Amino acid sequence: GILVDDHDQTMIHGLIEFFMHPIPCKLAFQKDFFAVLAKFVAAPPALYADDAEATVMIVTNAVISVVSNKEILSSTEKAFKKLCECGMLAQYIRLSASGSFNGDTGAGVLKFYDEL
Repeated sequence: GILVDDHDQTMIHGLIEFFMHPIPCKLAFQKDFFAVLAKFVAAPPALYADDAEATVMIVTNAVISVVSNKEILSSTEKAFKKLCECGMLAQYIRLSASGSFNGDTGAGVLKFYDEL
């Protein structure tokens, strides 16, 4: 649940830009990273708002990377299938629906839902 340690917050927020690149995205989908992330955000107590936004941006960036680079996964549908199977899609919908995101986050969430 709650990211109480500065180290944990640094880690989760550092992943946002990490998932803008194809190699980390490809590895994340291959190694079930999103299953671990889904369990993490589902565990009580809930995330703080800024950590929820960071989690939304991680998944958003991963999907946008898949859209722009077919070497990660052959189709966007496969990305959504993997996210759905591991529970991350449900967590994404929960987190993105509960926040009011502006700027890059808001634009990314809209692009995510357009692709969905």
